[in-house]
Amino acid sequence: HPKTNTACRALAMNSFEFSYRGRAAHAAAAPWDGVNALDAVQLLFAGVNALRQHVRPDVRMHGIVSDGGAAPNVVPETAAAKFFVRAEQRAYLNEVIEKVKNIAQGAALMTGAALTVTEPDPPLDDLLPAPTLSRLGEAHLRAQGIEPDYTLDHPGPSSGSSDIGNVSHVCPTLYLEVAPPGAPVHVHTEQALSIVDGPQAHLALHAAVRAMTGVALELLADRTLLKTVRDEFLQNRA
Repeated sequence: HPKTNTACRALAMNSFEFSYRGRAAHAAAAPWDGVNALDAVQLLFAGVNALRQHVRPDVRMHGIVSDGGAAPNVVPETAAAKFFVRAEQRAYLNEVIEKVKNIAQGAALMTGAALTVTEPDPPLDDLLPAPTLSRLGEAHLRAQGIEPDYTLDHPGPSSGSSDIGNVSHVCPTLYLEVAPPGAPVHVHTEQALSIVDGPQAHLALHAAVRAMTGVALELLADRTLLKTVRDEFLQNRA
């Protein structure tokens, strides 16, 4: 990650594949005999793009065409798109998901193609805050010589999505992002490869592990602190 963050947020996320089946036909000789599955995918994207104006700013909806037909002179019999849909809170995400599914069904109705909806990945939940754990992580990172860029007092933007969010709904969870030394880089980019596997990144990783270990030892040694963390968790989950 480009910044060290002790107050991380993660977006709840569901993944979908919308698959359409139409009817093949020669695109020049008899296009009226076909049902264009790719038209349904294009309408799906148009509908999702229209929805963006009417959702909260934290919502993310991004997709790709995973099947777009085989040849230009054949009306596409099948077409499909994969989408990730995200939001800061699971409850609101579920509302947005229903809207996206209705758009997908509307695209099927407009074209006459049959729609199949699958979820290729398990759903990911938002990350519940754990203020006491975040402050402990901040203190122990500083003890290791790492100065956080984002903290509870100066929070940063939401990150991506992770199954650590699901964990945070089951037990108190501390999730830290530690930036490797050097120029800021974002994950999922080629520029990050030369940095994250370098010696400076390894040193930062070891420092982060020592900080997390310090947090765990402090919790084990202080039952009152542990109770505070547990009470915060139960309140936030409720």
